[in-house]
Amino acid sequence: MPFSIADNLVRTVVSCVVRLAIWLPAAGAWALRWR
Repeated sequence: MPFSIADNLVRTVVSCVVRLAIWLPAAGAWALRWR
């Protein structure tokens, strides 16, 4: 059970990091374009 919870937590964190890695540059470019 602890392994399952840890695996789920790791997947959630990795997913969030991937989303940030994709959206942060896009949001930064959009902000610079409309400044």
